[in-house]
Amino acid sequence: MARQLCAQPHPHASPPQLPLRTEVYDSPFQLFLHSVFGYRGIVLFPWQARLYDRDVTSPVPEKSESAAGHGSKEVKGKTHTYYQVLIDARDCPHISQRSQTEAVTFLANHDDSRALYAIPGLDYVSHEDILPYSSTDQVPIQHELFERFLMYDQTKVPPFVARDTLCAWQEKNHPWLELSDVHRETTENIRVTVIPFYMGMREAQNSHVYWWRYCIRLENLDNEVVQLRERHWRIFSLSGTLETVRGRGVVGRVLAEKRNLGSKDGPPHLVVVVPLHAGVATHDALRLLQSDESALVRKDERAEGFVLLCPRFKQRWRFVTAHVGNLHAVLDLAKVADTLLFVLDPLDGWDSTGDYCLSCLFAQGLPSYALAVHGVADVPQKKQTDAKKKLGKAIEKRFPEAKLFPLNTEQESLLLLRHLAAQKQRHLTFRDRRAYLLAQEAEFVPSHDSDLVGTLKVSGFVRGRTLNVNSLVHIVGHGDFQMTQVDAPPDPFSLNPRVAKDQQRKGQDMEIQDDSINGVVEMEEVIKVLMKAAPRRQESLQSEVIPDPMEGEQTWPTEEELKEAEESLKERRKVVKVPKGTSSYQAAWIVDDGEDGSEEEEENNMEDEDLMEEASQVGESSEEEELVEEECETMAVAESTRDDLYDEKLDEDEEQMLEKYTQERLDQMFPDEVDTPRNLPARVRFQKYRGLKSFRTSPWDPKENLPRDYARIFQFQDFSRTRKHVFRQIEKEETEGAAVGWYVTLHICSVPISVMESFRQGLPLVLFSLLPHEQKMSVLNFVVRRHLGNNETVKAKEELIFHCGFRRFRACPLYSQHSSADKHKLERFLRPDAALVVTVYAPITFPPASVLLFKQRSNGMHDLIATGFLLSVDPDRILIKRLVLSGHPFKIFSKTAVVRYMFFNREDVLWFKPVELRTKWGRRGHITEPLGTHGHMKCHFDGQLKSQDTVLLNLYKRVFPKWTYDPHVPEPVPWVRSEQQLPMQEVEME
Repeated sequence: MARQLCAQPHPHASPPQLPLRTEVYDSPFQLFLHSVFGYRGIVLFPWQARLYDRDVTSPVPEKSESAAGHGSKEVKGKTHTYYQVLIDARDCPHISQRSQTEAVTFLANHDDSRALYAIPGLDYVSHEDILPYSSTDQVPIQHELFERFLMYDQTKVPPFVARDTLCAWQEKNHPWLELSDVHRETTENIRVTVIPFYMGMREAQNSHVYWWRYCIRLENLDNEVVQLRERHWRIFSLSGTLETVRGRGVVGRVLAEKRNLGSKDGPPHLVVVVPLHAGVATHDALRLLQSDESALVRKDERAEGFVLLCPRFKQRWRFVTAHVGNLHAVLDLAKVADTLLFVLDPLDGWDSTGDYCLSCLFAQGLPSYALAVHGVADVPQKKQTDAKKKLGKAIEKRFPEAKLFPLNTEQESLLLLRHLAAQKQRHLTFRDRRAYLLAQEAEFVPSHDSDLVGTLKVSGFVRGRTLNVNSLVHIVGHGDFQMTQVDAPPDPFSLNPRVAKDQQRKGQDMEIQDDSINGVVEMEEVIKVLMKAAPRRQESLQSEVIPDPMEGEQTWPTEEELKEAEESLKERRKVVKVPKGTSSYQAAWIVDDGEDGSEEEEENNMEDEDLMEEASQVGESSEEEELVEEECETMAVAESTRDDLYDEKLDEDEEQMLEKYTQERLDQMFPDEVDTPRNLPARVRFQKYRGLKSFRTSPWDPKENLPRDYARIFQFQDFSRTRKHVFRQIEKEETEGAAVGWYVTLHICSVPISVMESFRQGLPLVLFSLLPHEQKMSVLNFVVRRHLGNNETVKAKEELIFHCGFRRFRACPLYSQHSSADKHKLERFLRPDAALVVTVYAPITFPPASVLLFKQRSNGMHDLIATGFLLSVDPDRILIKRLVLSGHPFKIFSKTAVVRYMFFNREDVLWFKPVELRTKWGRRGHITEPLGTHGHMKCHFDGQLKSQDTVLLNLYKRVFPKWTYDPHVPEPVPWVRSEQQLPMQEVEME
């Protein structure tokens, strides 16, 4: 089935109010003007069609033919006149952006080919859209078919007669030229007219396929401006099926977005300048970009940047510099930038710091970008050729098919500006569905209760989507907040400013006045209030569910039970051997060899094997940073003392790193294997574990034994359906508020003063509007892969820093295998050879969204650990921790064997008897009976064991992440280039 959109009117046009014409032009070849599109044309044939008009207010003078039904959705079909017309070719270019003039399309041949026959400039016009006129010209309409179809005859009125070609052509193509039904409906002053046409029939695989086309017309009957955003059809068939088809977008919309960016109707083109080498002279590069004599420059006093207004090109840019030493600033600016301008060094291109910055930007998602090299004139003439070849190879590897622009003269800077304005914009999905803003100005108004919290007034240009005052906004790095009001101050960067006579030329700060000022400085500027928040419609800031403790099935303990608990605590006291001089308080913390770990350690799921892990996380860092840090700590003491402390600290750090590395290697060689404790029964130690017949097929209830934190989170019945519904509402419904390109001031309430302090320090202030439910907490799952430049051992539940879409936060994640099964095995380490799923508690974010994982060193630097994307928001994802108990065959028979060292008492053997056994060589079996009292057991297998084989028993337990979400991420210290670390390491080692 083919669909065609044609005769689409201009959304701004409104048809003139003309007196109703009841006469029908039975005689063809009448010259006319179209009342909506305004083109000239000539009538070929009139058609009597059945009009199904759902607009009861529309006047239809023709008589009723038949009733289609009595339901609310069915209307009566009435006979209405439509005309087949030729369009003047001189008027086609003026309506090509508003309509499609190829209204007639049908199958050229009735064979198996898919060739289509199209007639350009042939349209169907309703009777009320005809404005007749007369002309004395013999050829009044310029069309390639006019002289083939018609000839001039002054004795006729109108003075044209049909040739034989026209009659033969119509008789041959009559089935697909005639229209029979017209459907029309008006909604909110938008009238939609659909005309179906039969195109023909083809035979495909012994069946008949009937082809139809549709002419769809949209008319704006109101004076209010309407914008057509997308094409979306729902087609019902007689078989009861529903087909949803989305068009490729509105004709000219991509071009319109490109033209609006940087124009007077759109936001300024935001260009973030990123120098990728420490030797790049950023100030000189920015000065060259300001060299256009006809442009006006408005410098930013707070940050290193400026606004460039070019009335000659009708463009305006805002340039902001992002230094690679500030990781958060680079990533935040890249989230909102229209274009990233990478400035390269002519010799090396980028250094290690710039390469690290590029890795982070590529993982987050690159908008449109351009490459510029500055400082070629400073390179000796003999080395310029070699430097150009070296730089070209590096760029080809990192930026394939990218063009390098020199930036050394004013003419070259002008060419670069033209390229920035003309290049195609790349879209980042996570920001296309949200409104976002980069703050131009900010003002903090303290509240009456406290000076530390108040209202933050942020001014800037709206980008992405329309901003609604009732939605929530997320200030990147600071949290979610509500808005109380949106103002519309004058645009400070208008392309048509009135400049005072005494101001200086370009290169200096210019005071640009508003258009409403005519040489007189007003005392106060009138600021319009666009919207005020409605309390009933405003989104709530509630992020967690307040659990009701009475909803549980467990009853409150009685007084007798409380007394029994107190007595049991008293009976637990026992005498232990402690070192001399130990107090009773200290002795209470000494764990006897026969005791198991505390209940809290068992709940943590990972501490049962590694009790010393917490201490190893505190002082972990790389070797060269440990040496530098140690030097700073020991400078004020004597030389001999410093040497002793140096050796002592070095041994301690190396021991911790070695222990961590050993654990990772043991987990790779003996995955999930643990030793059975000899001083504690295995049935007590592993009481929370269970055996499974098959890890893949055995059932596991996702709602079983949920932790208390699950009562605080939100869960969707069907997250995918909710996500599609939210996105569909964004596309279909028109949001009220500040449109894209408006300069607005947002009043954000209950904001801490730390947000304003960071803005005053020159850090970018970036805001994103939140979609429904995105402020609520849930369980997020990310698919990540280790970054190639990092090989540090990362254990599960170590604190990492997440950059997810427009958010960043800290959390201690769990790792699991990425598979399509309903259960996923827990991984104790972030492995470098496979993609893993990271699970944390975090606010809901609708995918797609990228994620970057960083680990903070002891000196404050952030290392990129892994990159990936958001997989799902699913608390029902089952993470299974596996423990493997191993035993050794003591005596081997044909299909039986005596196994020892798996258990050490008879009761444990009987307890784990139902669990299936397996061996490393592929044998399967089960426990038959215990032998003796020392844990020996008789086992039966499906074959004879080898003497070097190992008997294994798998136990499983579901684990959950810990609630470690922290939205406040410390600012990283400036990056330290690796080239500067090598000499420091060599000096220390000497």
